[in-house]
Amino acid sequence: MERQAPAKLNLGLKILGRRPDGFHELESIFVPLQLADRLCMEVADRDNFSCSDPALPMDENNLVVKALRLWREESHGRGRPLCHQAVQLHLHKNIPAGAGLGGGSSDAAACLLLLEEHLGDGDPGFPLAELALKLGSDVPFFLQSDWCHVTGRGEILTPIEPLFQDAVVVLWPGLHVSTGWAYAELSRWLTKQGAYASFHGSHDFVNGHADPSTWPENDFETVVFAAHPQLREAKALLKRMGARFAAMSGSGSALFALFEDLQTARLVAQELQSRYPVVVSTLPLDTSPSGKAEKGEADAHYRGPCQPAS
Repeated sequence: MERQAPAKLNLGLKILGRRPDGFHELESIFVPLQLADRLCMEVADRDNFSCSDPALPMDENNLVVKALRLWREESHGRGRPLCHQAVQLHLHKNIPAGAGLGGGSSDAAACLLLLEEHLGDGDPGFPLAELALKLGSDVPFFLQSDWCHVTGRGEILTPIEPLFQDAVVVLWPGLHVSTGWAYAELSRWLTKQGAYASFHGSHDFVNGHADPSTWPENDFETVVFAAHPQLREAKALLKRMGARFAAMSGSGSALFALFEDLQTARLVAQELQSRYPVVVSTLPLDTSPSGKAEKGEADAHYRGPCQPAS
């Protein structure tokens, strides 16, 4: 039993303000990628979690383990017959951790989906989305595979038509950017500038979806690039290499760039692999020739584990 846990990128990320609950209101387009982790599950005599990347936590600091606990607690409360079945979970990591690509959130969603598919009771009212939101603001997105216009704290999802069919190069420079730090710095900067973004809506957010030069930027680039100028340099490098659009994903530190075809993206990735720990050429989920993502379809070039440098 296994599931793919796809990465996502942010096509534009605008912060609209701070909410009374402490979260930030945002607006973005989430694009699922064929680059994916893989989560495998087997029934077992006792619970066990393992991962191909030994640097990742193996306790409840890993969202997969936390997802198992939340699903089991909710299932127990509903008297589901298989809620106490022990499982062996193994996570094969391809998505760099702490990079703004949603890897941990996607892994958690894959765990919920595996458990519900194989140990659930088929109840359509089981609150899978509510459990996902308890795990993280963007975990609900990974319960499905559509491109989405995203609002709220990241949990309000409006499926949209794909905006491009370009191949994608994802570049991770081996740098960890704390999400908490990034939000705090950006909030201070936006408050000082009086520059919180205004809500646009799913159509206007990308100005009719046509010209990449009019697409919104990622607000986090202002503060993250100031602290880590090598990211600005990497973005400029991707543009010099022919990308028709390049940006940072999430709060960083991964960057992505769009190229017209997969062959070009592969050549760019191969050229950059000696300079950065992780460089991946991949596609959005729905642009394979069959119209469906093929398992693990991504060309990845790694130097070292998919973990931030300490």
